[in-house]
Amino acid sequence: MSPGEAAATERAPTPHGPPAILRAFLAVGTAAVLAKAFAAGKDLFVASRYGVSEELDVFLAALLIPFFLVSVVAGSFAAVAVPAYLGALRAGGPEEGVRLVRLLAGRLLIALAAAAAILLLASGPLVTLVASGFSPEKREITRRCLVALTLLVPIAGLGSLWSAILNARGRFALPALLPSTTSVVTVLALLLSGSTGAWVLVLATLAGAGAEGLVLILALRRHRIPSAPLWRGTHVSVAPTLRQGWHLVGGSSILATTVVVDQSMAAMLGPGSVASLAYGSRLVAAISSLGAMALGTAALPTLAAHAADCDWAALRATVRSVSRACLAVSIPVTVILIVLSRGIVAVWFERGAFTAATGDTVASVQRLLLIQVPFFLVGIFYARLLAALGASRALLWGNCLSVLLNVGLNLALMRRFGVPGIALSTSIVYVVALLYLRHMANRRIAACERGQGS
Repeated sequence: MSPGEAAATERAPTPHGPPAILRAFLAVGTAAVLAKAFAAGKDLFVASRYGVSEELDVFLAALLIPFFLVSVVAGSFAAVAVPAYLGALRAGGPEEGVRLVRLLAGRLLIALAAAAAILLLASGPLVTLVASGFSPEKREITRRCLVALTLLVPIAGLGSLWSAILNARGRFALPALLPSTTSVVTVLALLLSGSTGAWVLVLATLAGAGAEGLVLILALRRHRIPSAPLWRGTHVSVAPTLRQGWHLVGGSSILATTVVVDQSMAAMLGPGSVASLAYGSRLVAAISSLGAMALGTAALPTLAAHAADCDWAALRATVRSVSRACLAVSIPVTVILIVLSRGIVAVWFERGAFTAATGDTVASVQRLLLIQVPFFLVGIFYARLLAALGASRALLWGNCLSVLLNVGLNLALMRRFGVPGIALSTSIVYVVALLYLRHMANRRIAACERGQGS
């Protein structure tokens, strides 16, 4: 056993109950808003330097696939790592928890390295797919940038796992604020280099990811958790955790196609339809992403702790309390935003070529998309509950059903209502998804209670 593992003699502080989730929600939410503010400042600075130049086109096209892999693969494994870590901590103490984390890091790094290798081998066809409108010279530059950005996959992937472990230890603010590091590094790189080439952004992104990883390593060392992957050895929780992780990867990949499907089907409705859908989704996407990140990150350790303790009564009480509180806050806010929707669109977009008639359509789309917000947020909570209960297969099937329902409703509603019909379809899908997730979570908890009593 390594000295680091031997030193890990304290138990991780485990949050319990709705108050702990509320504190974590506020910490994550505040840090996430600050990170978004840094990102917005970076975007404004990049826009002032690059405008809509070909160099920025190259960077964004090259970043698309590595960013998708990190978001889907690493994010999915991070979600299942928290309950697995807390379970190992309670079953075998700190040493078992550390050992499991290091084994998971080793397996995850192998998977991420394999994904990066596939990116390298398929870089040419992938660039042709995502940048078909580029000239041959521009595609070649994009391919080279993509090759360099493949390093982002293992670096950021391990960072997601380490962030999840810090969340399990009750540390939420630092992982949520950490993405601002890349924003700061990018601005500094542009100021110091004075260049506006695509490679400045590529190198700044890699340097930022490396800096984030270093901060996470130091934070883990403070908690006496070695960050080095463990290549040999086994643990009873490794195989089930990896299996659940791949289920979530599949489900997340499938669900990610809904945006593409909606945009593709909006394109069938004539000029301006895709743009109207995109503009109408901006506010909802911002609210949903921040809310989902804060609530999902804050809730998972508490839910996983109750599941690891087999405290099903406390788990049910927490689920009821948090769900009701989420609905009590989100429903009034959603109603206010729906009422003010037309004014929001006018202030936010209505200038220049964006006419009042366009604003009417976008406001209608925005109103119908806003309906989903309370259901989406509570659905995220139930999704984290299923992850804590080890029911990732239910999430996979739920995402498959959501995609099929989305396509069917799009076809039915867009013919009658146009682009707003696609927005209404999306909101209905999230209502149905919440009902499905709630049903599956209750079934899973009941099965766990029966298993404990038998």
